[in-house]
Amino acid sequence: MNVIERIYRADESRKSRFHTASGALCLNPMELSYAAATTLSRLLFGLLVKRPWLVNKAMPIIERHVHGARVFEYGAGMSTLWFAERAIEVISVESNPEWAQRLNAALTARGKPPVALVADADAYARYISRCDGVFDILLVDGIARRKCVEEGVSKLKKGGLLILDNTDVNTDLVPAALAIGAFQVNRYSGYAPGSLHPNETSVLVKLF
Repeated sequence: MNVIERIYRADESRKSRFHTASGALCLNPMELSYAAATTLSRLLFGLLVKRPWLVNKAMPIIERHVHGARVFEYGAGMSTLWFAERAIEVISVESNPEWAQRLNAALTARGKPPVALVADADAYARYISRCDGVFDILLVDGIARRKCVEEGVSKLKKGGLLILDNTDVNTDLVPAALAIGAFQVNRYSGYAPGSLHPNETSVLVKLF
């Protein structure tokens, strides 16, 4: 891919920088402006928006469920800081040591528990089995995503949210969840903070 094509398409999975990998066209001017501003802040100044880097349209359903919730995250990030200020408990596992160190410094400064560093993919996916009880929200990001879905669904309570990021690229994640449990599937296409191309975030509500 040459430079001009990279600017126009972002990567080889997209028709253009305005399409998700699954082909949805996203041209909302407010979302585009927000994505551009937060991307420039990230690239020029290293500033990261302290909220989940998920498609903006997915946030209302998450916000309705987060207060007082018990949250498990595969893949820590700005969402960890956001959840930590709202949920009753957040348990996060991360595979990247430098990123975990940076997040743990921020969490310690806020008096919050650290994320767990687990580099091995199988151990990372199985980490949730070490936790007692069930969770209200399960976010799957980072490595070994399908395995994380397979390990995590049984630890999600009825009515809980299974949040799957980048399902336009990781097209096997929603079918993997549906093969294990019964869910209402909500797919949201659009822009996330710090990324100048649209993605798809799927939020699944566990029915029983």
